[in-house]
Parts: sequence; C-alpha cells; structure tokens
Amino acid sequence: MSTGISRRGLLLGAAGLGAGLLSAAPAAAAGFDYTSRRSFDAFLAEFENSGAEGQPSDTNETGKLAWGQAYVLLALLRMYAFTKDKKYLRHFIHNADAVLDQRDCVRGVRDYRGVSGPVWRALGNYTAASTVLTDSAGTPLLQVRSAQSSVNTGASAEIVHSGGETDTSPFTLVLRPTRGVVSTIPHLNFDVASDRYVVRVVYHNVYNADTRWSVRDLRRDTSTAAGLPVAGRATLQPQPYAFAVHTGQLCRPLASFVRIVRGEPRLHNERIFREKAAHYLAAVVAAMAFHEHEYRYDPATGYGAYRWLKETPVPLDGSDVPLNQSNTLATTAAELYRATGATFFADRVVQLSAGMRASLAEKNDAYSWPYWPVYSGGYHGWQATGDLAADTSSYTQAIGAAKGAEDISHGALNVEFMLAACRTGLANTFTAADMRQLANTYTKNIVSGPTSAHFSVDGAGTAGPLYLEEVPRWIPVAEWNPDVYRHALAVTESLAFPPTFGYYVLSFAHCVIGAQRYDR
Repeated sequence: MSTGISRRGLLLGAAGLGAGLLSAAPAAAAGFDYTSRRSFDAFLAEFENSGAEGQPSDTNETGKLAWGQAYVLLALLRMYAFTKDKKYLRHFIHNADAVLDQRDCVRGVRDYRGVSGPVWRALGNYTAASTVLTDSAGTPLLQVRSAQSSVNTGASAEIVHSGGETDTSPFTLVLRPTRGVVSTIPHLNFDVASDRYVVRVVYHNVYNADTRWSVRDLRRDTSTAAGLPVAGRATLQPQPYAFAVHTGQLCRPLASFVRIVRGEPRLHNERIFREKAAHYLAAVVAAMAFHEHEYRYDPATGYGAYRWLKETPVPLDGSDVPLNQSNTLATTAAELYRATGATFFADRVVQLSAGMRASLAEKNDAYSWPYWPVYSGGYHGWQATGDLAADTSSYTQAIGAAKGAEDISHGALNVEFMLAACRTGLANTFTAADMRQLANTYTKNIVSGPTSAHFSVDGAGTAGPLYLEEVPRWIPVAEWNPDVYRHALAVTESLAFPPTFGYYVLSFAHCVIGAQRYDR
C-alpha cells in the first residue's frame, strides 16, 4: 500500500488534542508487545513523532492520506470502542480536522476538469500525464498523453518542423516515454482526410501496451487548416484526479465517528463530540456526492459499482473500478446508514453488496473472489475498434482479461465492507454465515504455515514481506474463528514491524483488541 514517497516531518500545530497518546514513551521497534495497549500508545507516538509518510498534515497527492492516515484514524476509533477511553476520540478529532484541511476545496487546488471539490485529489504514478501543444498564437492544437506507469518522471513530446512554416507544412512528433523506445513520427499534419493525420497515425502506428501514447485534436473546427505546433520539447504532467477509493478510505473513519457518537448518549451529550459528528457527517455526505456521477446501478442485475468514466485520466478509464475501490465507499455508506437510518445509504449498501456477491466463488466452505468485478471491463478485457469514439477506453486501446484472484492486502478492504454490511442488519447484504466463510477464507486459503501466508484469497502464491504484514487487517473476522487472530498475531510477532506506516498502527490495534476478545 505504500507509495514509496520520502518521509517528512509532521507539523502537529495545536497538539492539545490527543496529548495522552503523544506523550507516551516510545519503545524500540524490536521491543513492542503487540498485545499491550500501553505498547500500542507508544507505537503510535513513535509513528507520529517520526514524520513517516501518512501523517494527518500530509496531502494526498501521492496517496499518503488514503493509504496511511486513514488506517491511523480507524485504529483510534477501534481502540476507543475497545477501551471507552475518550483520549482516543480526542486524538481522532485532532487528526481528522487536519485531514479535512487537506481537501481540494480548502487547499484551493483542482482536478483535471478544473473542479475544486470536498475531496482529496491524487496524481503522480496514479494518473495519466499529458501536455497541450499550441500554435504560435497560443491556440491549443494537440493534447499528447501517456498512460504509462510512472509517467510523472519525465515523459515528453517534441515538435520538429520538417520544412516551411505554412499551415499545411508537415511536422515531426518525437515521443519520449519514461522508459522504453523513443518514437519519432515524421510527415504529420492536421488534415483529417490524410493518411498522415496525426491522430490517425498515433492511434494505428504508435500506441502500444507499455507506453500507451495517445493524442487528441483540440481544434474547435477540424475541417479548417491548422497552424503548425510550436517547435520545441514539453514534459508531460500527471493530471490530478480524485479517486473514489481514496475518498472512501478517508471518509470511512469519519462516518464511523458519526455512528459512534450518535450511538452513545454520553458522547452525544458532550458538545465537542456532538458538533464534530455533525461537521464530519456533512463532510462525508459532500464527498460522496462528488462521486455520484461515477456511480452506476444496473436494475436488471441489482449490481452497483463505481466507474472510471471514459476520458478520466487513468490508464483503464471506461471500466468499473476494482472491487476494493468501490467497496471503500460502500463501507462508508454502511456506517452512514447505521448512523442515520437514511434509505439512500441503505440502498447503496444493498446495491454494492449485490455487486460484491456476484464476484464471490465458494469452495471448501470458504470464499474467494477476483480483483476485478466479474461484470467489469477490467475482468473481461477489451479490444481496439479502430474508432476513438467507439473504444471502451480513451487511454488504453486494448487490454487482456484479468481474472486473477484478489491479493490479501486489497482483499482486506473487501472484508471490511462485507463485515460493515453484515452489521447493518440489512437484508440482501451479508450475514453471519458469510462472515464464517470469510474466516474460513483466512484459515483454509490464506494460512500456509505458522507464520506464513498465501498471496491471494484463493490460496495461490506466497505472500512476501510487503503482503505478509497485511494479514493482521483480517483480524476482525476472528469473531467467527479465533484461529484467525492466533495466526495473524504469530505473523505480526515474527515480523516485528516498526512504526513506519499507518496501516501498521491499525494492525497493532487489531492485535491488542484480539488479545482480549479472541485469544482465550
């Protein structure tokens, strides 16, 4: 889950909230007791004092908040639910307020459409990159795009004039990817009827599955002659986009806070908790609404899913998103339903549950599922049609079917949703029987040895260290089989992970809670 971004210090600001945790004495990485609440407090303090990525004052430009701080926020809520110590809620408020300050609408930044929303944009390795080439008068002529991974590290487009400077003169386009072969395409023009029309040539002769070059004619009237693009080289820039999965990751703990406060009169009667719950509820509702145009519901099947709309600057635009990416917002909806009882959120949970269940396979009294939903373009793949308008995707002309099973890291996000849906008590979602089968998924498919695990939820592959350390995130299903906890704790103790990532904080919390609830 880590983005590999260099770490920087945390500006704690007014640190009065959560002081009880921040003052805990740090412990050496090798000396943590993963079943001790006091040791958890020390671990969290060391994480926050280290400035490791995923602090609440980070931006989400490279996913630091969604894949770091979101887990810290969940850990604080789960430690509160376990201990009823309000210091965890006060610490949560301090961090959550800092996270909300990083929303696009607060920072004054925009997404690729120019919209500054109540969400957290990302770019860099997550999104496609582009540059706009103009004529000498500054009129946009051509957008050059690449959906190659890591395009933010220096892909470029260069215009070379091949002859005269008239409107009909040909030009050469040189495309330099982040990695791979440079493409030099001579004798190009803007005549839509010509075999050397730049859009046609790049589509048919330059695009490949690695560099994923594409161009778009930006002229308002393509029937008229165009001036030459200005000669020179331009570096492509990653386009900012707010991912539904990031919004779900960051809104899920906010929604859980609302549910907790509304469900406990002693909290709701305190002004600070009551007012923060109202503030967070409004923030979550606004963030979910921002993604409503990306949600689709198929009444014929009952499936709900989020989608990367065509022309969204991501490599697989045009496909429904992977299951885990829909399901973070689904978990948020489940928490909001429990907090408010609103029909809208109930319907959303039921629809997304149907989409998830359609992808479940049952074997040996356990579940497995693919990374992509079985009804998605990503699962089935697609082919180029030869027509930009008819193609499934704007950035990826063709892609093979990807029917492989979910890895255990992303799988934990889907487990969180199915568990949250079960706890709503809504019909046509998930039941305690489903939770027992998810626990069996862990004990029968994931466990491969006393301190080792398989890579995917169907029992295939071997989890290396970066995936093995994710297994404590499955501990919540130990409620249906304590062996899940015992194995996950053994893995955690064997790894002895240090306080360097936000999801370690959540894993530590699960271990502490499990020691009292399941290790009997």
